[in-house]
Amino acid sequence: MQNIAREMNLSETAFLVKNDDGYDLRWFTPDGEIDLCGHATLASAHILWEKGHLGKDREVKFSTKSGLLTAKMNNGWIELNFPALPEEKTELAAELLEALGIEASYVGKNIFDYLVEVESEETVKTMNSRILRNF
Repeated sequence: MQNIAREMNLSETAFLVKNDDGYDLRWFTPDGEIDLCGHATLASAHILWEKGHLGKDREVKFSTKSGLLTAKMNNGWIELNFPALPEEKTELAAELLEALGIEASYVGKNIFDYLVEVESEETVKTMNSRILRNF
């Protein structure tokens, strides 16, 4: 799988294998396997329904390194159910906050993401222009 992903040279390549209760799903970048990939999961569900491997009235169950992920069709839209993992308070590198050009009210982290809380919506709206000025 790694060699194929390296040859494809895409941001992520998804691999599906049928199992007893759905599909095993793994994602690879050209450099290695990753734990979670939303757009490749969405594409995998889409392909299963569009190619007739699964009825559009059926929920798809994906067994992944991140646990069970599911997808279902709802009025022509695909709904994904990903793990909701609570974050814990942590420190964010001062260099990153400086690059973002913000002061954080709160910083939390789970195994996938950081959550950075700022004082106002305006801070978020203007953050992109501050980031560009810093580079």
